[in-house]
Amino acid sequence: MPARTIDGWDRCTVKRCAMRDEIAYFVVNNASDPTNKSIRFSTAGRADLPTVGETLYLLGDKMSFFSFAEFAPQKVEIERKRSKAVSSTRRRKARRKKRRK
Repeated sequence: MPARTIDGWDRCTVKRCAMRDEIAYFVVNNASDPTNKSIRFSTAGRADLPTVGETLYLLGDKMSFFSFAEFAPQKVEIERKRSKAVSSTRRRKARRKKRRK
């Protein structure tokens, strides 16, 4: 399966997802990014959103996924999209330890 579609959508795998106050928060891995950065974003909560291990596609401020409830592809708006290197969390923890000393 290609990492990017002909239309430019990036294929991603859901690493984590959580629902709070009718907002769904996602952390996904982009299959086309060789640096293994995770992407974090949120969207309005729905019952048919992808869960951990499922595939979704991102393009700009849109997310596309296959809804098994509707049995059809869906597109939704996303908010607060940002990329972050997976290893940066370890560096941040190390900096905090140094500050405490």
